Amino acid sequence: HAARALAMGGVVASDDEIGSLADALVRATSVEDLERDDGIPHPDELRGRLARGAGQPVVDAWRTTVAARALGQSAGAGPAWAEARHAWRGLGRAPMLAVTSWHEGVARLAAGEQDLARAALSEAEAIAERLDAVSLLVEVRATVASAGAAEPPVEAASSDELTDVLADDLADLLTTRETEVLSLVALGWTNKRVGEELGIGHRTVATHLSRVLAKLEVSSRGEATVVAHRAGMVGEPREA
Repeated sequence: HAARALAMGGVVASDDEIGSLADALVRATSVEDLERDDGIPHPDELRGRLARGAGQPVVDAWRTTVAARALGQSAGAGPAWAEARHAWRGLGRAPMLAVTSWHEGVARLAAGEQDLARAALSEAEAIAERLDAVSLLVEVRATVASAGAAEPPVEAASSDELTDVLADDLADLLTTRETEVLSLVALGWTNKRVGEELGIGHRTVATHLSRVLAKLEVSSRGEATVVAHRAGMVGEPREA
């Protein structure tokens, strides 16, 4: 209903809100089993509003992103995602730059453009690591690992090193409490939320997490999350 109101001009919204909604609608309408109803506007309604603001950097960034989103991660989508990536870099928007870089990397891989894929995925991984964007980092590294598209950063644990850690059997490597902490951190939960779930303080969570990182020989919660996912420790996110 919020999307409908914005699309029909019933609510004053920023360019970022309009762009974000248009992007979300393109993603939503691409889901084949989505239940349609009259409350979901067609993405073109919001695209029209964006088109009226053409020439403004943030609007153009969203326009190129929505256009690329409509193409998905197909082999022909690489140039579209590259245009969106360039636009977000110009605006200095690191989160969107990371997302568009990842999508470009996947599309470039589909087109067999290994060098371009490697550059895009490397940038996405570096930004996701810096922002501690756990979910995106897992996606990017899974893409890299499955395609062999890029070398892991020097300062990060390599895929082989992470696999070696798994071979040591995490059940023997970590205590029960450390395993609980890692499995929840791997869901993207904050230390505070993990503490509330386990009935311990957030500082105690931080202590357990530090021990987990040391035992796994990784340097960040993002890398620890990759290990947890590969070990099959992470299920569906639970409600808070």
